[in-house]
Amino acid sequence: MVRVSVCHSVRNSIKAACTRLLPFRNGGVEDVVPQLALAAKQVHCSNGRLDLTSPSWQLDCITLLSCIDWAGRALKSPIGSRKYREEFTINYRALFPDMCSRHYRVDIFEAALQWNCTRWVNGERFDLAVETAQSAEGLQSAWAALNSSLAELGADSHAKIKGGVTTKLREVLSAFDVAWAHFEHKYIIELIDIEVAARGLVLAAVKEEQQLKELERSQATGTEGEAQLRSQRSQFLARLSRLNSAANLSWKGHHDRGAEVLEMALEALKDLNSTTLQDCSKNALSSHNAQVERVVMHVLANGVVEAFEKVRGYIHEVSSSIDSVHPHLCNNDGLVSQMSTWTDSWELASRFMEPAPLLKAVCEVIGAIHTSR
Repeated sequence: MVRVSVCHSVRNSIKAACTRLLPFRNGGVEDVVPQLALAAKQVHCSNGRLDLTSPSWQLDCITLLSCIDWAGRALKSPIGSRKYREEFTINYRALFPDMCSRHYRVDIFEAALQWNCTRWVNGERFDLAVETAQSAEGLQSAWAALNSSLAELGADSHAKIKGGVTTKLREVLSAFDVAWAHFEHKYIIELIDIEVAARGLVLAAVKEEQQLKELERSQATGTEGEAQLRSQRSQFLARLSRLNSAANLSWKGHHDRGAEVLEMALEALKDLNSTTLQDCSKNALSSHNAQVERVVMHVLANGVVEAFEKVRGYIHEVSSSIDSVHPHLCNNDGLVSQMSTWTDSWELASRFMEPAPLLKAVCEVIGAIHTSR
């Protein structure tokens, strides 16, 4: 329902903006000044600044930026180079599809006007470069100059394009575009760097999982081989713990015993598979209790190992599509689901696989229920 409402909202905004822009597009070059001035005037201001909290801000800004783009093309105002877009990742190239158009976006404009040099992603702080802050200030100044010129030219609602007016407007439009391109370049490149760092948590887990797989394929045996496997599993789970803290918001972040519980589960399954029923059949009562304990231990241990293998499968699968991972890791449903399942499995097992008295009590309850039936 949320996605549907968002889609309807975006669709309505676009339709409304197109309705506003229709008469502008049908106008001639001589209508550039009054129509662009009108678009600027329609944007709400507070204390001389654009009011980004206004309910109509999104729609007003779409209209304004489209008019600036239209005016620049109508007046043949020089466009700043967008060749830097070739450096963008595939996700950002989808937002900026070519190197020849201005393609002004509301979110870029908003970022410059409400500049904040700090970004928080997955609980980590990222401080943007001074150069990016300076480019944001440059775009703010360019917008102020353009807005001031439009306010002067728009004072006469019947203003038409003339030689001096054309030259001045073309200059401020060009300066605005150059400042925009400079900020867009610096800002997007920084966002890409932040996203790479954010996805680094996943990449680190991918690397450890691959090393674990290679070690398993080598079929290391003996005491030394088992020690290597335990060490590599522990390193992989240490990466998972950090990933879990960032992605799984429902996890309280308490002491992670995943590696310890996994080794207990693997050892328990090994023992259970090597123990026969005859080993626990000294008498009817002890045989019954032993079988109940075996079943409980097997369910708990098997749940831990299955969850571990599933999260490994997810990490392996995502390694081939790392760019599709949302940098805010909590927004990846698949990752959150796997982390939750893994955490639930080892937390449950840690409560009942030890201490022994608690496991014994659980088995006695289960045995009593079974007997009563």
